[in-house]
Amino acid sequence: MSLRTKLLGVFAALAVLPLVALSVFEYARSAHAVRRLIADQTAPLAERAAKQLGERLEIIDGDLRLVANNEETRRLYDVRDFVMSPDGKWVAYPAVSPNHAAIWRVDFPPFAAGGGRRR
Repeated sequence: MSLRTKLLGVFAALAVLPLVALSVFEYARSAHAVRRLIADQTAPLAERAAKQLGERLEIIDGDLRLVANNEETRRLYDVRDFVMSPDGKWVAYPAVSPNHAAIWRVDFPPFAAGGGRRR
């Protein structure tokens, strides 16, 4: 083995290998710092979004509970069919006997073209 080969080996061992090790260490440290920075910045955004969604869900849940317990809504839910009345309005009749249609009659504005079912 020549002196030149030995000097290159020593140079590689004393200069290049520590630089490679230092580069790998700094890369790992920087990657961890970036992950921590992203987590620190997105956590408040995620908490705020979750809070807003929770508030919206509470409003919608309250509205649904109100509608679910409303007699008029229950009556409309029991509607069987929409038919055209003699005066040209769409009316809904419930699934109960037709004798009660006058009591249960609900008038709706005319539907867009093709809307509603016809007998």
